[in-house]
Amino acid sequence: MATQNSNGKAKRQNFVSVTLQAAGEGDVKYAASGKPWGKIKAFFSQGKDKQTGEYLPSLWFTVKTFSKTEELEEPVAALQNLAKGDKFTVKGRLGMEEWEGNDGVKHQAYLIFASSIEPFVTEAEAEGEVQLEGEPA
Repeated sequence: MATQNSNGKAKRQNFVSVTLQAAGEGDVKYAASGKPWGKIKAFFSQGKDKQTGEYLPSLWFTVKTFSKTEELEEPVAALQNLAKGDKFTVKGRLGMEEWEGNDGVKHQAYLIFASSIEPFVTEAEAEGEVQLEGEPA
């Protein structure tokens, strides 16, 4: 979708919203300016091939987010609370990181610069229909 900028020309919109699964713990660090930022490696599973039953390759992302102040603001605080296996919905800008490895080979990785991170909740969980372990039926 394109919108008009101040000089009347169309500008591109870069916005994604996707539900991912955390591959590890959310990692928060502090920049030299004292502002916190965080990152987490996460993936989107494409499931199984219906004909062969083999798993399709997962799509991997590094999610990064930055606080505007020295306070631990959302979404950095939300990222800090993510643990391996947690599903979460991230909204933000899609980007790509490129680097050259020690072996001289060029690598690329997809990034999402998060403006929002929320736990993923199924409709059944939201309606309170999920029975917790040890809870009477």
